[in-house]
Amino acid sequence: MRKKFLINKAFQFKFILFMMGVGLISLAATFLVLQGFFREFQSLADASHLAPNHPFRDLISYQKDQMNIFFIGLAVINVAITAICGLWMSHRIAGPIYRIVQTLKNPAAKEEKKTFNTRKGDYFQELPEALNEYVQNQ
Repeated sequence: MRKKFLINKAFQFKFILFMMGVGLISLAATFLVLQGFFREFQSLADASHLAPNHPFRDLISYQKDQMNIFFIGLAVINVAITAICGLWMSHRIAGPIYRIVQTLKNPAAKEEKKTFNTRKGDYFQELPEALNEYVQNQ
């Protein structure tokens, strides 16, 4: 079993960074929406002419602070999970391509018919099958 998860570093890092970028954009949008809710609560307090030291204003401030702390923790966890999932998915994408390239570069296989294969669970299972069919028909 292959333990090396970075098979094609350039592709895999780009893939992971792309996934993390999408996740961070989603997190930023969610954070901005939540901040908007707290601004709306503050506007309601202002429109109601509540005193600056009114308990409702304190509650809004406290809840906003708690949400920010909770959100930062979730964001860190989200980024870590996205990076791990991105590494796993990119490994399943890069693996079949790596195996096909290695089979094509193998000088010992030049005299015999090449056989392309992938691991169970890899993406693009149809690619080695099509290549095997092509080589057999040559």
